[in-house]
Amino acid sequence: MMPYFDQLEDHDVTTYYSTTMPIANYSPPLPKPKSRGSSGLFKTIVGGGMAGSSPIGPYFISSAIAAGFPLATLGFNDAEAVNRIGFGFYEFNIRNGIRDSVAKALLSNPQDGTCTIPSNLYIQTDATVHKVLFETSSTVPRAMGVQYFSNQNGGSFRQVRLRRSSHSNLQPLPIQRDAEIILSAGAILSSQILANSGISKGGFLVDSPNVGNNLQDHPVVAISYRVQGDLSKSILSVFQMDGSNSHLSFETYLKSFPNNNNNNNNNNNNKNNNNNNNNNNNIITNTTVMFNNTSVYGTPGFSVGGFLASPWSKDNVPDIQITVFPHTREPHFMHKNQHDDVSAQSDDHMHNATATSTNILVTVALLQPESRNTLALVGVATNNTSTNTQSWSSSSPGHFPLPQIQGGNLTHADASRLAWGITQIRKIMSTPPLKDNIQYEVRPGDEYIQETQDVIQYVKDNAMRNAHWSGSTRMGNDNDESDSVVDSRLRVRGVESLRIVDAGIMPFIPNGNTHSTTCVIALRAVDLILMDQDRELKE
Repeated sequence: MMPYFDQLEDHDVTTYYSTTMPIANYSPPLPKPKSRGSSGLFKTIVGGGMAGSSPIGPYFISSAIAAGFPLATLGFNDAEAVNRIGFGFYEFNIRNGIRDSVAKALLSNPQDGTCTIPSNLYIQTDATVHKVLFETSSTVPRAMGVQYFSNQNGGSFRQVRLRRSSHSNLQPLPIQRDAEIILSAGAILSSQILANSGISKGGFLVDSPNVGNNLQDHPVVAISYRVQGDLSKSILSVFQMDGSNSHLSFETYLKSFPNNNNNNNNNNNNKNNNNNNNNNNNIITNTTVMFNNTSVYGTPGFSVGGFLASPWSKDNVPDIQITVFPHTREPHFMHKNQHDDVSAQSDDHMHNATATSTNILVTVALLQPESRNTLALVGVATNNTSTNTQSWSSSSPGHFPLPQIQGGNLTHADASRLAWGITQIRKIMSTPPLKDNIQYEVRPGDEYIQETQDVIQYVKDNAMRNAHWSGSTRMGNDNDESDSVVDSRLRVRGVESLRIVDAGIMPFIPNGNTHSTTCVIALRAVDLILMDQDRELKE
């Protein structure tokens, strides 16, 4: 699969570990790592080179190195697992301060950002797919279209079918032999759509008992610290933005950047401007630069992390991921920490004109969990005449009835590995230069939770899901037919002309974030579809 990863990325070597912030035992820049694409769809840059990055990152890396952890000199995407162990800057798909999303990479001009929709692509917005439609007259059901709910014109169910119309009499022609439905709704909703279509455990169309099973994630737990000294004045995060007063927060937040404060000073020195004009000019100046890699709006809001192999990892492959957030308001934990002292100030967290914070958050994610989840699918269709629409709320029928995620409780081994990750963070935080800038551990609090069993219990009580869902429609080969939902060519078992192309087909969750792997699945699917079409044409 490595050629597909190379095909994906446009790796920017010029920003590789480029930073003006001092890091102990650090010597940038490094030559371009092997097995990295340089002319692909997505621009890949290193977080440390972004001007809006928080200074907490280099402090953390310096302390990690001083504590005996390696610097991941080849980055976190090297083909060799041992080279991924260590700490460093994350890489992001960002081009000119704007995220290089899949849609942007495929549909826009990388030079000027203009969008060009191919003539063979039609995008139906404001619509929610309900189920796949099948032609059942043949021995094997064949996908022939989809039913979806359109919120337009008051809302109604509609259908689109795999048919072409004759230009002469507009009569529908038979379904093209090579036409297919590609289901890419993600590991949660693809399973639900299959169930709505009669493909599930006990489904009327296909009895597929593993639809919704094998659901996996990267369980995550957090630890937070109160920062002191000069470092506390420079910790900025996009997650400080307060949606209830977005304009004020936006203005205040941008003013906090040193680069933009220089602009403020220049404006203040202009005697022809009154205070009101100064403020307006500041906003315009800051807005102008917010996407050009000079503010946090040109970054993901964080930049530093690490991958470690715990004593329980297999073949020394990293099974722990550590990420540093320069503010405790990272979305996953906004409601989890309501009883913490810093969270008690959540309603007033933008009161400071410099929009600074005195707390940082460090997360530990488990990359090879033993635990598995199951989807409790909603309103499974029991017969071919059931439209399964009664479960859609009459007040908001376009809202998909979400299945419930069940199970997933951490095994003792899972909790032990996450607890080990917390001890590594504590080791780093107690090492200079961070040691000199940390006032105390806020959560869980090392003076209260120190013993191994207590840390394990803290993990069990506070671990959260990480939204890296995968595996619920797992792929398998011909020898694995009874346990898999799709075959090795991503075709849904028991039917024709239906494939799944999303993270749900992964038998095992990747040892890291799932985005790039999901993109690789899509690229591979393109080749599989074209090969199968070519084979059918020759038969």
